[in-house]
Amino acid sequence: MIEDPADDETVSLADAIVLLDEVNRLSRELRECEVRLAELDRLAHSDPLIGLPNRRRFEARLSSILSQSRGHRAAMLFVDVDGLKTINDRFGHNAGDRVIAEVGRLLARTVRHTDLVARLAGDEFGVLLEQSDELSAWQMALRIVETVDEAQLRVDGMCLRLSVAVGVAEIQRGDTLKSVFARADKEMYRIKNLRSRNPVRADGRSWPSVGAGYGRWSPDSSQIVFLAFERSTSLVAPVNSSLFVISADGTETRRVNVGLGRSDGMPDWSPDGRWIAFRVDAGDWIDLVVMRPDGSHLARLTLDGVNKDWPRWRP
Repeated sequence: MIEDPADDETVSLADAIVLLDEVNRLSRELRECEVRLAELDRLAHSDPLIGLPNRRRFEARLSSILSQSRGHRAAMLFVDVDGLKTINDRFGHNAGDRVIAEVGRLLARTVRHTDLVARLAGDEFGVLLEQSDELSAWQMALRIVETVDEAQLRVDGMCLRLSVAVGVAEIQRGDTLKSVFARADKEMYRIKNLRSRNPVRADGRSWPSVGAGYGRWSPDSSQIVFLAFERSTSLVAPVNSSLFVISADGTETRRVNVGLGRSDGMPDWSPDGRWIAFRVDAGDWIDLVVMRPDGSHLARLTLDGVNKDWPRWRP
C-alpha cells in the first residue's frame, strides 16, 4: 500500500500545533513561577509591617560590602526610635506601628537613593551608606535626627513628637557582620546616655536631640564635647547652635550658645586640648568657630560659603 505524502504533512502539522501549544503553556507556567519566586523573595527580604527591607536583606548587602576589595568606603547607621514602649503602653500597639512606619518613611526619604534602609527589629533600623567615610556618615546621621525631630504624628487627637538616636560605624578592613553591628550599637547607646545628661531648659523641656551626642573626647579624656541645635525665631538662620561640654564623670555640664546657624559635623579638639574648632552653616555663609572649652574667647570667622573644607589643627 502506498502512503499519501499529504497524510504525513497533515500529521506533522498537527503535531507541530500540539507541540507549540505545549511550549506556550510551559512558558506561561515558567513566567508564573518566576513571578511567584520573586514575590516569595520579596516577602523573605521585606518587613511585613512597613515593606522596607528586613534584617536578612540588610545583612546580605553588608556581607557583600565586607567581601569587596580595599578602597570601598562604607558605613552603617544604627537607628533606635525613642520611647516606643511608652507609646505602645499609652496609645496601644497600633499607634506604635504607625510610629515605626512613619520613621521608616522619613529615613527612606532622607538618605540617598543608593543607600539601603532596613528595619532590623522592633524599634531598630539600619542604614547602609556606600561610598561614605565617617564624617559623611555622621553628617547623614545628623540629617536623620533633624528630619525625625521635625516630624509630628497625630494619635488620638494628640501630636506625638518623634525622635531617634543614631550610632555610626565606619566599615573597616577585617570587619565582620558582628563587629560592625556591635560598634554601631555601642555608639547609639553612648549617644542615648549623653542625651540623658543634657541640662533642662527654662521651660522645663529637655534640649532637642538634634545633633546632640555627636562629639569627641578631649585628648586627656577628661571631657567630651558635642554640638546641638534648636529652633530659632530668626528668618535669616532658623536654627541656633549650642556646644555642650561634659566632664568624664558627668558631674559638670556646660552649655555655650554659639549663635545662629546649624552646627556642621563634629567638633575637633586641638592637640593640647585647650581649644575646640567646628563649623556652623547658616545657609548663605559658613563660619569657622574657635573657642575654649569653658566658652571663653569664642571667635567666629565667616568663610562666605567658599571654603567648605573641614578645619584641621596644625601639628
